[in-house]
Amino acid sequence: MALTRELTRFLEVEPDRGTWKRSLHSLVVATVTLVGLSLAFGIPAAMVGVPGLFLATAAYERSLRSRARVLRRLALAYLVAVSLGALASLLPAWQAVLVLAALGTAISFGYHALLSDPPGPMMLILGAAVATYVPTLGVPIPLVIAVTALGLALGCSTSLLLTMPHSRAAVRRQLEALQEAVDAFDTDLSELPADEVGRLRDEAFGALFAAQASLRSSSSRREGAEFSPEHLRMEDEIHALHLRLLRKMVAEDLPWAQAGETSMLDHYVGAPRESYLVQWAFSRASPAWLAARRTGAAILAAGETSVLLGSDHPYWSVMTAALVLSVPADRISTLRRAGHRVVGTGLGVVLFLGIYSLHPPAWVTAGIVVVCLALLPVLAPQQYLLAMTMTPIPLLLAAMHAQTGIAQIIQSRILVLRDHRVMIDMDLALLYDIETRVLVQAVKRNAARFPDDFMFQLSAEEFANLRSQSVISSAGHGGRRTAPYAFTEQGVAMLSSVLSSPRAIAVNIEIMRTFVRVRALAATHVDLAKRLSELEEKTEALALNQDTFSRNTRSQFK
Repeated sequence: MALTRELTRFLEVEPDRGTWKRSLHSLVVATVTLVGLSLAFGIPAAMVGVPGLFLATAAYERSLRSRARVLRRLALAYLVAVSLGALASLLPAWQAVLVLAALGTAISFGYHALLSDPPGPMMLILGAAVATYVPTLGVPIPLVIAVTALGLALGCSTSLLLTMPHSRAAVRRQLEALQEAVDAFDTDLSELPADEVGRLRDEAFGALFAAQASLRSSSSRREGAEFSPEHLRMEDEIHALHLRLLRKMVAEDLPWAQAGETSMLDHYVGAPRESYLVQWAFSRASPAWLAARRTGAAILAAGETSVLLGSDHPYWSVMTAALVLSVPADRISTLRRAGHRVVGTGLGVVLFLGIYSLHPPAWVTAGIVVVCLALLPVLAPQQYLLAMTMTPIPLLLAAMHAQTGIAQIIQSRILVLRDHRVMIDMDLALLYDIETRVLVQAVKRNAARFPDDFMFQLSAEEFANLRSQSVISSAGHGGRRTAPYAFTEQGVAMLSSVLSSPRAIAVNIEIMRTFVRVRALAATHVDLAKRLSELEEKTEALALNQDTFSRNTRSQFK
């Protein structure tokens, strides 16, 4: 029975509570931001700013003034995290993991101490983790920071402009949430267990504090400023619900107490000071301290384990571990969340592979990312398992930059030898992520598939020429002593039948595309040279005709 109950809760889907409005909001914010970044930096570079878009819709339930203050602080914290993450990319992988663990601990502690709004500290950790990986794909660190800063400015500004016409809507939503929480607590609780009663009471008081804080932050703080009639009406509603909540609590826990309504309303209502929140967060029993310790330990363990297993870029394991433990929940909830994350990640990877296999152009990939961002506010609150649309976003970002970086490397390593465009075996081995000797041995075992117009070994003169140009390292400095093999376009294509690993196949596809682009570019240059030659011949003929005409004219005058 217990197993069946847990399985039911694992697959339970919450009803939609109007999250489609927030989804539409995210869609507009993501579209405007990515279009702006693409115009400024190009589509591949613009994708670096995608993780920051999660923060642009943060504190959605707050008033406009409160949201603006929260977004400013989150944007600054995110920019600092991304900058430190990008600088950590210069360190060895195990040291970068230490930096990410420290960042994750500080981010989780600060977020849970001072904020309770979605999307949570994970989005700041995600930005730092991605920033440690993107520079290794050839994206300059200053460009990463510049794109992030502009993306945050565009996203947060767009989000605030969209909510400006409905500045009081957030307060009304908080009032509705408070009404629901008080109604749930102010019922017959005699048959409920104590922990469930405590949960309902905490939710009611949490909604009360949030509503009062939201109302206060939505109005001007100038001394002597008068409140609007709407503000006063909302304040009366909050006080009435506060009084109702206190009456119920007294009736349940202190039935002998004689507390008057005036003394009840003297209780504290509203948001506590930040200094108090930080002081409380440092206590050993605080949820913020618990979440920070668990997040830092999870990042450290997952990251260093990934490094020990041979990964040069443990950012994915860091993000996955932090995502599970970034919420200060109990063990059962954490295990359930971990299960959702494992299954959701698997489904997300399958979704990514399906998209990647289609090789969509950059603008289509950007559009898919925008749709994934817009679906998250709808799917995640209903069932965390359905938040699989988050997984393809960093994978698509990394794949786009990896393809761009590989294409640039390939184009720079194509040489012209014996009137053929070729690639050297050591460059191919580097792209395939194997040793050169392994590549050469595989080719020699299949020598019948590589005739002379597919592959040839460089002569001593060609070998010496390439070494003099620093294309190949010198033998005296740990370089190779035997002449390398050169593979033509047909030879590279044949390598697909010899090396059948997924990476080799993907790299070969990109190499063939690069060969086609280089050939088309060369054909364009040849055509241009031919046209210039024809234009020169016509110009010379015109000049000759003009000179002949001038001589004839002078002869006739004489």
